[in-house]
Amino acid sequence: MDVPKDVTREFVTALFAIAYPFNDDDWGTDQQVSAENDVYHVLEHLGLDIGEGSKFAMWALKATTEERLDQCRKLWREFKDNGH
Repeated sequence: MDVPKDVTREFVTALFAIAYPFNDDDWGTDQQVSAENDVYHVLEHLGLDIGEGSKFAMWALKATTEERLDQCRKLWREFKDNGH
């Protein structure tokens, strides 16, 4: 995914909306996994420390899809609330 030059709150919110599996049949589909990876890519591009070797990445190994996305959403909100 090419990250837009001006990433808005609405853009990130829309990414989250499509990254969460809609139901059990959606979980793990190419579209869902791609959207989830897009969330990580955009957040990392913005400066959140969620990449390989980070505390998040180590924790995420044992987390469910929903837990990972919930934690990313929390980190994103904290990041934005701190003026980024």
